Amino acid sequence: MPGRAPWMAALAALGTLGAAGCDTARQSPGTAESGAKPGPSAPPAAILIVVDALRADRLGLYGYRRATSPRIDRWGAQAAVFTQALAQAAWTVPSLATIMTSLPPSAHGAVRAPGRRRDRPSARLAASHRTLAEVLRDGGVDTALGSATAFTEPGHGLDQGFKERAHFRGGDADVVLAWARTWLASRRARPFFLYLHLMDVHGPYDENPFLWDPEYRGKIDGSTSTLAALRRHSLEVGPRDVAHLSARYDGGVTYLDERLGRFLESLPALGLADRTLVILTADHGEEFMEHGHFDHGLTLYDTAIRVPLVVRLPGAAARRVEFQVRLLDVMPTVLDYFGVAAPQDLFGASLLPAARGLAIPDLPALGESHERDSLAAASLRLPPWKYIRWFAQTRLGPAPGTRFLYDVARDPGERHDVLSLNQRRADALDRRLETLLSQARAARRPGDSRAIALPDSVAEGLRRMGYVE
Repeated sequence: MPGRAPWMAALAALGTLGAAGCDTARQSPGTAESGAKPGPSAPPAAILIVVDALRADRLGLYGYRRATSPRIDRWGAQAAVFTQALAQAAWTVPSLATIMTSLPPSAHGAVRAPGRRRDRPSARLAASHRTLAEVLRDGGVDTALGSATAFTEPGHGLDQGFKERAHFRGGDADVVLAWARTWLASRRARPFFLYLHLMDVHGPYDENPFLWDPEYRGKIDGSTSTLAALRRHSLEVGPRDVAHLSARYDGGVTYLDERLGRFLESLPALGLADRTLVILTADHGEEFMEHGHFDHGLTLYDTAIRVPLVVRLPGAAARRVEFQVRLLDVMPTVLDYFGVAAPQDLFGASLLPAARGLAIPDLPALGESHERDSLAAASLRLPPWKYIRWFAQTRLGPAPGTRFLYDVARDPGERHDVLSLNQRRADALDRRLETLLSQARAARRPGDSRAIALPDSVAEGLRRMGYVE
């Protein structure tokens, strides 16, 4: 069949590529600046690494004042660093569903948080959605998932399309990455997609707790119970306590950096570096009272939704990409690298042109926060502006109809609401926000918002992570 990527033709000749893969071929990957192209003996591969709750601004690559991430910084210095990447939700399930479907939360419907009680249902991604892993699997690509979060276990729908699944609930990065090395060692001649989900930065903050704040003698620790009390605003803390919690979080970043850095450095020895697209990102950030809250999941400030996005593309030069992008764009990017046609209903765009140095426009970043199945707040970030509107009353949020406008170019911390000085601009952004939300809702399919009852084993895993009590 003309137009197939060389690796697809090679696998088809061996009888290992299904008809679905033949039908979805679009273009050959490897058109990077160097001109290097994986041939039939070197099929493309991709590794997607999601670090749960990792803020972009806590890595040296993004200008952090502490040396939290020297290994990741060295690796990222040889990659495309997207400096303005936004998640579409501030907690794991809707954000991962967006990564895996290239649909905003109101389109895929996996939005309901589990609630603090074990008997309350939680979001699931409907099987009607065709995920990144499913598209690649149907194209003859080996797919595998190695994860330390309970949210990727069967039930939430985020494991769709993975031929092999290894769950290490609450496991250390060392455990997940050791399994990944073993799995990769047997895939040297195969096209593969490997998704790894690491939890070492997520609370409780018990890794390297005093590394960055050895003098602290206060009452606050990083335990799940402490974080739950802070989330409810039932524990009084001062600025010194907040600074210590933030330092504990940084200790987790450094702990992860040592382990993930070794893994990234090992890829050349496995013979994978020249053909493997590696994407490092996060599902959401974390708040430390910058806007009156701890934790994540409610607000849509950049502390909660601005994430790292580092793309190591074989043959492409290192660069910093200042254009705004979204987690919506991960799926089209990976499919583009494999030369596999994307489903028609995706909302995102491939970032390979930007990773290769081509200019792209700032992509409008929609953010959503839900209370049960109802939209609580939404944001639209379109540089230099960030617009936030509250739609429903929540326990800790402002009144419905409350709106904020920030100039994130001049005020990246979103400290100064300038809506009163830019009313017409805010109204225009509000109309654009409504249009994007309407488009997302129109794409939702019947049954997409169905929730699941949590099995006791999964509920226990979420309790340890602080999601249920």
